Amino acid sequence: MALCCAIGLQWIALQSVAWTTMIVEYAKQQSLRVAIVQTFDGAHPCSLCHAVSKG
Repeated sequence: MALCCAIGLQWIALQSVAWTTMIVEYAKQQSLRVAIVQTFDGAHPCSLCHAVSKG
């Protein structure tokens, strides 16, 4: 566990959760393709994405 924290795996895990959540939320309003593009375009970060960036 200490090694995982030392190399920053917690940030990778949190970012993965953020991306998954964003895709699911965006897909409720538009197509899956558009939801994926919006998630990874960098113009629509969520609050968790901002927290990971600061970390």
